[in-house]
Amino acid sequence: MPHSEKNLLQEQTIANSMALDSMLSKISIPPIPANRLQVLEIVRQPNDKINIDVLTRLLSVDPGLFAMMLQVANSSYYRGIEKINSLRGAITRIGLSDTVNSISFFCVKNALPPLPPLKIFSHEDYWAFSWTSAMAARRLGHPNLGMNLIPGELYMGGLLHGIGKLMMAIHYPEKLEKCFVKANRTKQPLYKVEQEVFGTIDGFLAAKIMNSWNLPDNICMGVAYYQIPEAAPAQYREMAGCVSLKLKATHTA
Repeated sequence: MPHSEKNLLQEQTIANSMALDSMLSKISIPPIPANRLQVLEIVRQPNDKINIDVLTRLLSVDPGLFAMMLQVANSSYYRGIEKINSLRGAITRIGLSDTVNSISFFCVKNALPPLPPLKIFSHEDYWAFSWTSAMAARRLGHPNLGMNLIPGELYMGGLLHGIGKLMMAIHYPEKLEKCFVKANRTKQPLYKVEQEVFGTIDGFLAAKIMNSWNLPDNICMGVAYYQIPEAAPAQYREMAGCVSLKLKATHTA
């Protein structure tokens, strides 16, 4: 099915309906708490723009993030001679880049429901691939590459691109498995089979969920069109193309 303006509108309408069903179901995606939205807004910025004092203050009033930071800082990977008990010490030991990555991953992972047992992919596979995609996408934001994109937004695009598949797997497991089977058998891109089976693509569904979190349009639209970057509105085509490019480099999306 070619992506004409009419087809795009139809697919987005179906994605709206599926997103609403997901949010109203027993296995729903809750809103991200206001404090964590503030944290995510800070860590999306370039590292040299991040206000460490503000970030530390927000982390200090969030028990989950506070505990996560200390756990990472005292893990076998980072552990030094002395145990870290403060956020400042944790950020210093981990480094700002890894702090930003860890915070983003923790906030997103804890906002999403777990995957049920599936044949097509596991909960661990899903998050391992999401992490790899996020790290790969962030690298495209390096100033030397000349992209007019913020590395933190690229990271979030890579990390969040798969939440449409996640919700399809939770609410429509048989239909999604049918998509994977047919895509493998016919060697078609998965999104083309999703069009046939669902009437929409998982990128559009992901974007609707991300919109409910009030994430920036650049991230939402980049994810919406990551499977079809050529169809993205001009101002979001670079973002969609970067997310798509890094996914192709890490795995078939």
